[in-house]
Amino acid sequence: MSISRSLPRGQSALPGFEPELLNGKVWDLSTVDYYFERFWAAYPRRIAKPVAERSFRNAMEAGVNPQVMAAGLQAWIAYWQHENRPQFIPHPSTWLNQQRWNDEPPVSRNTHPGVDYIRRQLADLDAEG
Repeated sequence: MSISRSLPRGQSALPGFEPELLNGKVWDLSTVDYYFERFWAAYPRRIAKPVAERSFRNAMEAGVNPQVMAAGLQAWIAYWQHENRPQFIPHPSTWLNQQRWNDEPPVSRNTHPGVDYIRRQLADLDAEG
């Protein structure tokens, strides 16, 4: 099941994914290159760029809207930043091939209200001694 993401008209999920380029523009090599470079700059784990680029092109050729992809990526970036476990960020080609922009990030393991407080207290203790 795919989750549809939409943004208010004229609003971009990530810098560089300008909606104006979508209005009636036919996908061509330069447009796909433009969006891929924005994707690559935003993605937090830059590994195997040629493979990721091929996966990105395949997604664009299949008709994926880069705004939808960007909205999904934005949600995942927020999750990855909150979790602070970079070893679990998938390679970009994996994220693209599995169409993870359609997936909701899981509920954070750090959502209990006291977790941040306890972490701050532990950090303070570490800093003191």
